[in-house]
Amino acid sequence: SRPLPGAQAEEARAERVNIGRGTHDFKGLGEANDMSEPDYEGLPQGASTSTHMLAGAVAGIMEHCLMFPVDCVKTRMQSLQPEPAARYRNVMDALWRIVRTEGIWRPIRGLNVTAVGAGPAHALYFACYERLKKVLGDIIHPGANSHLANVSLFFLFPPDQE
Repeated sequence: SRPLPGAQAEEARAERVNIGRGTHDFKGLGEANDMSEPDYEGLPQGASTSTHMLAGAVAGIMEHCLMFPVDCVKTRMQSLQPEPAARYRNVMDALWRIVRTEGIWRPIRGLNVTAVGAGPAHALYFACYERLKKVLGDIIHPGANSHLANVSLFFLFPPDQE
């Protein structure tokens, strides 16, 4: 059935929105909203294991590189018998005093070895997690995110005991 001219005019008016002094045409906006938005926090569906491993390795290396100086400070602050000169008020004070007294490179000493070890470890962890998530998710509820994968990885790769 063909819409009436009055209905066409009403439809055209509904597609236009007045904002302030100007009129902006949002024709076709309904179709854009019907499509699912891309998920920027995840890899595309069907990504290969090597893609998951690369993503895990890069994420793990970046995490360790960014947190290594903070971990250095944490270790100093938690030491059982610190030197009297090594009593710090807070993390920033500790980092500043370490850099000032021992040099700029001291808080990142040993980072290269940590980064080299973090790459393979996080690549394996991430690939296993994604694989378990898919397998267990398909068993329990096809296509869903499996919380069972999270629990399984906790037992396969327990958190560091520091």
